[in-house]
Amino acid sequence: MDHERAVKIMNSLENINVTYNGDSVWIEGIDHESQEVQVTILCTHEMTRVPINQLKEIGPVSGMI
Repeated sequence: MDHERAVKIMNSLENINVTYNGDSVWIEGIDHESQEVQVTILCTHEMTRVPINQLKEIGPVSGMI
């Protein structure tokens, strides 16, 4: 994923499925200087920092209201 897309996803009103190493994550914040994002890994609720380019967009989350 690129920086611009990560910003759009983070600011979106939609729930967009993003993964890191195969795990669904929620983008919490973006460090523009280091090109890293702070994410919450949804299955463990662990917060961590990862390079933006290691995130993958899967698409909208289905079944969400």
